Amino acid sequence: MNLYNENNYLNVLGQINLDDLHIQQTFEYYQKCYQVNHRAQAFFTKLCHVADEYRDSLLIGLCDRTIGKNIPKCRSPEGAAIRGSLQRCGLVKPSGHELFRGCIVLPSYDDNFNVTSAVGYRMGRLRTGDKSIVYWHKPEPKSFVDVGMSFAKGQSSDTVRNKRGGLKKFFLWCLARNITHIDQVNLDLMDEYAAYLNTYRKALDNEPLSPAQKRNLLTYVKIFIKYMYIKGLLSNNRLADIELPNKGHQIPKALYSVEEIERILEQPLLFGIKGLRDRAILETFFTTGIRRGELVKLNIDDIDFNAGMIRIHGKGNKERLVPISQRGCEWLAFYIGKVRSRFASMSSGKALFLANNGKRYVPGKLSDMASQYVKLAGFDRTGACHLFRHNTASTMLDNGADLRHIQEMLGHASILTTQLYTHVSRKKLTQVYNDTHPSARGRSGLF
Repeated sequence: MNLYNENNYLNVLGQINLDDLHIQQTFEYYQKCYQVNHRAQAFFTKLCHVADEYRDSLLIGLCDRTIGKNIPKCRSPEGAAIRGSLQRCGLVKPSGHELFRGCIVLPSYDDNFNVTSAVGYRMGRLRTGDKSIVYWHKPEPKSFVDVGMSFAKGQSSDTVRNKRGGLKKFFLWCLARNITHIDQVNLDLMDEYAAYLNTYRKALDNEPLSPAQKRNLLTYVKIFIKYMYIKGLLSNNRLADIELPNKGHQIPKALYSVEEIERILEQPLLFGIKGLRDRAILETFFTTGIRRGELVKLNIDDIDFNAGMIRIHGKGNKERLVPISQRGCEWLAFYIGKVRSRFASMSSGKALFLANNGKRYVPGKLSDMASQYVKLAGFDRTGACHLFRHNTASTMLDNGADLRHIQEMLGHASILTTQLYTHVSRKKLTQVYNDTHPSARGRSGLF
């Protein structure tokens, strides 16, 4: 079979998946090494600063420097491709040494069970230049399909990553069934794939996929086939009439009260200069309802202190101006005047919020930071950055804000998305119910 036929999608999908596949295989190898190494397991039990959820996890890995023996030599095309992938993503240094050599490795995963980051704890003695704790984040995608399908349309890096992960899942499912030609993708095959998704269980928590996740995974394939048809690689679009499942409407849950938000905002003040920076970031989340992907794009000149407005670069290259409170302006002015210079370097440019390395934040690092302060405040809720956004919308709605104004504030393309907050904000409904319903107005019939 000719893998380089223009009508074969292994090459196109390979540009999306091969680096990811090699990353996944590397961390799976680390996990196998850890499971048979009793010395590493004993060392890990002594790490007191590791989160409890990792203690009994099967995802812990060990980089024992033996992976090179299991990869074909560089002289072979396969070996060169694998080693090239690992160098591009940073798991192997230019010197040829593994980034996590001699480390216990704790990976983090996204909803599609793709490794997104990892932290390594060095065992034994430290060599010259070695660090006791090593951090790794998967680089942003730069493949042809990324550019053609997503960045050309102005989609965010999170959307790109989700599409790549979804296509990867379909790609591997097809390979297991010997589906190797794009002409084999039709409605019958997608019915089988939908049935597989209905029975699929996530590896992290053994929970089924949500209706929205299943719909998205099918949509990624539908869009990919449409894209191949537009580019002339297919004579017709066989998935044009596919019926996608209803994703339903999931109501935002686990919202904070205003008092809980204030309690979270107090936590960074315990951590010195870094805490002051983090306090300004959390205040910006709360006062504007901004997305984390939008916050990392903010520049200093996006803040208009005189007008009390902030310019936000949203999804699809859309900009919007939203108001920012006086307290928010004060924290930003304090951060820019007194704190930012402590992190700035030659590479900082006009970026507003700077990470410890003097560059813009990576969205995942923002989530880690916000989640840390949420836990310090005594709460155990996921999606820390977005929960500030939910709270902004529901609180404004409770206090009488018009739905259209909230839509403009949050940057929603459709008012239907904003309407989800009407299901969360029940303050007025509760008041009307208590004033009008006989059961609520009458005395209890029990006592």
